[in-house]
Amino acid sequence: MTENALPALSGLNILMISPENWNHIHVSKHHYARVLAERGNRVFFLGPPAGAFGRRKTEVMNLQILDYPGFVRGLRFYPAFLRRKQTRKVYETLEATAGVTFDVIWSFDNSVFYDLDALPDKTLKISHIVDLNMDHQTARAATTADLCLCTTALIRERLQVYNARSYALMHGVQTWPVNAHKCAKQLPGSQRLKAVYVGNLAMKYLDWEVLRKAAETHREIDFVLYGPNADDLNIGRNRTHADKAAMLKLQNCFFPGRIAPNEIPYVLAGADLLLLAYQKAHLRDQANPHKVMEYLQSGKPIAANYTAEFSDLNLFVMSGEDHDWNGMFTRLLGQLEAERAPEKVQARQGFAQQHTYLRQIERIEALLQKHELL
Repeated sequence: MTENALPALSGLNILMISPENWNHIHVSKHHYARVLAERGNRVFFLGPPAGAFGRRKTEVMNLQILDYPGFVRGLRFYPAFLRRKQTRKVYETLEATAGVTFDVIWSFDNSVFYDLDALPDKTLKISHIVDLNMDHQTARAATTADLCLCTTALIRERLQVYNARSYALMHGVQTWPVNAHKCAKQLPGSQRLKAVYVGNLAMKYLDWEVLRKAAETHREIDFVLYGPNADDLNIGRNRTHADKAAMLKLQNCFFPGRIAPNEIPYVLAGADLLLLAYQKAHLRDQANPHKVMEYLQSGKPIAANYTAEFSDLNLFVMSGEDHDWNGMFTRLLGQLEAERAPEKVQARQGFAQQHTYLRQIERIEALLQKHELL
């Protein structure tokens, strides 16, 4: 690329397909869409089916939401030629609704638009799977994509069976506000040390048992857990919710509730250490959790379960595959000052800064150019 050349992924009409709508807590799909729009692309964000075909504005310039009624029920059981015909019909109606011809279809959801060969040959087709449980029509989506992207080695192994152009990339991260550490949020509790978790407090993966044991053992630490659904104690949703109920009664445990995404940097900046605690049964699913990159950007020490994609990077303290989380937590407390050393902080922040969404898009551009897809 010459000095004055435009980036490869700019000036294009991009259909971004997401399993979450635009109003969902913003995760990778939303952030990629936003950065692509900021680069001068026209991005059309398609979430789950929502009534009739339509187009809506967002707060982001060059980024609009498309609505559609979805596909006929049971489409995956139709003969291949009928599936492709239905897929092409919906796609062409989306183009008419958007008022453009799409140059790129970038899908984070292989439960829809999985017959990508039904779409025009000139359209670049990217299948981008960020969660291990996104395993619906994997073979069809991966086989018919021009490029497959994912976030873990486990997902890449699955995709490579169907497409040799399959690559694992770390999650991206947003750039932090420059005043985050100077304006750190005052956290609740009277103890000197604050251990913080941010996320959905009803998700099935969380290990409330190890968190409860840590909070009961270390009364000198305030455990502050931000996010919705603290009052959801359904054992069917998470087998350790009885332990969450016990934590709600502890004097050194606080559940301030949901926070806006733009508040998260200030919360993390106010913490002394950050928590990542998933059940042993779900460590494969959580080999590269989205929140880790944002945690790293804070520079703060992290107490984590075994996290495969980071196991060789020495960026934070994690338990082994035996899942001795509480032993790891005690070990971290014993070396907390070492984990707060400037070189440790800089290593975490530096790693995160190498994986901003803009940097990730540049890596994707390099892959597209390597395979002469753009």
